Amino acid sequence: EESYQDFFWKLLTGHYASERALRTQLARFSFVLPPQYCIIAFQFEQVITADTEKHIQYLVNTTQKVNTIFQTVDSDKFILLGDSSTPDSSQAISSFIKSFIDNMQERFGIRVAAGGFGRSCSQLIDAQISYMEAISVINLKKRYKQELAAIFDYNLLGIYQYLETLHKQHSSQHQLPEGLRILNEYDLKHQTDLFYTLETFLTEPNEAASLLHIHSNTLSYRLRRISEISGYDLKDTNIRAYLLIEFKLARFE
Repeated sequence: EESYQDFFWKLLTGHYASERALRTQLARFSFVLPPQYCIIAFQFEQVITADTEKHIQYLVNTTQKVNTIFQTVDSDKFILLGDSSTPDSSQAISSFIKSFIDNMQERFGIRVAAGGFGRSCSQLIDAQISYMEAISVINLKKRYKQELAAIFDYNLLGIYQYLETLHKQHSSQHQLPEGLRILNEYDLKHQTDLFYTLETFLTEPNEAASLLHIHSNTLSYRLRRISEISGYDLKDTNIRAYLLIEFKLARFE
């Protein structure tokens, strides 16, 4: 068991220099990896105790959704290497993560902050990348709880994949573009809600009216006013994408 745990942790942290070295170590164990696999990670709200680990093992052993090969605990994180070689593996792993989080809460009263998984690998040397992607999903889900509530797959993060990199390229404190700053100041002066209306529309364009509890005609009027005040052409796809990223960067910290 100690050898097994040691190998998996070294795999996750990029200890081995080559695929050949990894395969040599893997030969010590009496199983064969699937052709495609990924790293699945959960972050608990508390450090994982021995009792919690027993509950974790029960849920993992009784589920039929995902075939897991390696697993380990690191403080408040539970990490697995799972089979992702089936055509519906993304849906299956997402379902596994959701049910695991729900069951930990409902059966044992243990809260899991978030879970996620990285992209599939065929080379062992890439497991570290999949692990970092799984951790990235968790960190982003904690920042953007509403937007990413149903997302567990790194591949499905969309623009959120790039926010950490973009944030690092900005100054230490993100500054709103002039048009959004003007819009925010207009809201404060006139007691309107155009800033939030715009973010909601950019995030969920098809559901914005419903989420804002307004009629579609009211939404159209607000969007026209937003364009007039901010100077942004909201019919321009590039402008909409740019503004969405700016909104999310503003909330990254």
